[in-house]
Amino acid sequence: MRISERPFRWWCLMVLFLGMGSLRAETTRVIALSWRDVVGKTRSHNLTLQIAYQDYRFQRMEEWKAFSTFLPQVSYQGVGTRNIELPEFVFQINGLTQRVRVGTRYNVLHTFQLNWPLFTGGKRWAGWRAQRELRKSLAEELRGKEATVILNALQSYYQILLGEMLVRVNRSALKAARVNLNQVEKFYQVGTASQLDLMRARTRLAELEPALLSARHQKQLAVENLKFLLNLAPEDSLVVLDSLQIMDFLGPLARWSLADMMELALQHRPELQMMAHTARAAGKQRTIAASRFLPSVALSASVEHQAQVDQLYPAATDYVRVKRALLTVQFPLFQGAQRLLDYQQARIQHKKMQLQLEQFKQQVLLEVRRSYFRFQETSRKLEGLKEAANESAESLRLARLYFRQGMATQLEVLTAQLQYVQSLLNYHRGVFDYNMSQLQLLQAMGQLDRIVQEAAPAGSRSVLEGREKSVD
Repeated sequence: MRISERPFRWWCLMVLFLGMGSLRAETTRVIALSWRDVVGKTRSHNLTLQIAYQDYRFQRMEEWKAFSTFLPQVSYQGVGTRNIELPEFVFQINGLTQRVRVGTRYNVLHTFQLNWPLFTGGKRWAGWRAQRELRKSLAEELRGKEATVILNALQSYYQILLGEMLVRVNRSALKAARVNLNQVEKFYQVGTASQLDLMRARTRLAELEPALLSARHQKQLAVENLKFLLNLAPEDSLVVLDSLQIMDFLGPLARWSLADMMELALQHRPELQMMAHTARAAGKQRTIAASRFLPSVALSASVEHQAQVDQLYPAATDYVRVKRALLTVQFPLFQGAQRLLDYQQARIQHKKMQLQLEQFKQQVLLEVRRSYFRFQETSRKLEGLKEAANESAESLRLARLYFRQGMATQLEVLTAQLQYVQSLLNYHRGVFDYNMSQLQLLQAMGQLDRIVQEAAPAGSRSVLEGREKSVD
């Protein structure tokens, strides 16, 4: 029996499509996320934090390099020489010229040398302390970046929840607008509604469709941004497990006064601690510049084994041992005022860092004030938005009831519906703003990392905590 060519091609294409679909299904992951999962994955998978941690590792190696200058340096040198033509010396003895070649065909030299700086005017100690302060500065910078990235991730997550609520509200409003349009059309057919009422109902339906599309796009953009922050593949599918509701991120901190919050920020803000360590490192650079005015003392010792032979491989008895020990004191007297100028530049740089630190303290206090007042504003505003949403819902119910009984016009129903949808959207945005204002206030106080660690899943650690002991 002969198989026709066309059905065979169709079967091959079908098998190919099914195979591609199964391969895509294997590579696509469905990831369920709560806000706690977002915190954990951000701390361990975000690429910005991974890059910052590599900078921290690099600086830690710099600290060890600075510490290694306290240790002596031991070196070995081996030299093998093949004298192709030996040097010739000419002597005049009793009027006769004598020519003598000196040396052997092969010279072999083995040298072990030790160099140990004993005193450098405090340069090594200050250099090590400077690198140590820079390492601490990068650690605080990493913690500050972690708090910022977590805040951005939580903001994207709650934007997804807000987008879902906006889609749900607009979809419900669109459905109500269609029901209203059908009802107006029936009334128009029996003559109880005017053509103007019909046109208003159609206009209202046309206005809600773009709003629903815009809400869907906003949600999709928030999803893509969250995938980027969590270092997830674009083809992965996210499923959010929470709903948009009022959260209590501040806890007992919400009852603190503004003065206490400002004091807490000065003590725990990572960026402020980072600049303090950087300023101290600049002070150590001034000490390094001052150390150039003091003498340096170094100890050197060497052991040499030299053999001068005519054969290629010397014997052990052919070697001659030489030992040396040197104590070197070096005191630069005049270098064209270069040392003085370097010291003055180091002082200026240190003063500049101190001024920048003071300026940043004022910025931190201003940020705490701004975040505190925003939290107070969103907290009080949320109560009014909730009450307005309840009132508009009751107004819409009464308007629909009166319209069915002929006691209200279509314009009143549309107005009540518009007010209800707008008040409901404003309430959900108010919940989002209230939650974000708490997180922003926590970050301004330098407490976002501590609160997040308490709320993070068990076993979740930051990049610095999880990899501190894994440095080679």
